[in-house]
Amino acid sequence: KGVVKPSKAQLENWYVDNHESSLEIGERVGVTSSTVIQWLRKYEILNVENRQLESLLESYVGGNGKW
Repeated sequence: KGVVKPSKAQLENWYVDNHESSLEIGERVGVTSSTVIQWLRKYEILNVENRQLESLLESYVGGNGKW
């Protein structure tokens, strides 16, 4: 696909420090929010509370950023 996976530090910066959603990060790097969530889980950035919120958000918007 040609997408370069961000480093753990970059994802932490966007997700934790800047409070960007998985949807916003996905748009930034050209992947779906589901892919971003997989990366966040792999790097153990998502905690249980955040994971529940992301799952709810992803279900609500259908993973495409449309309200």
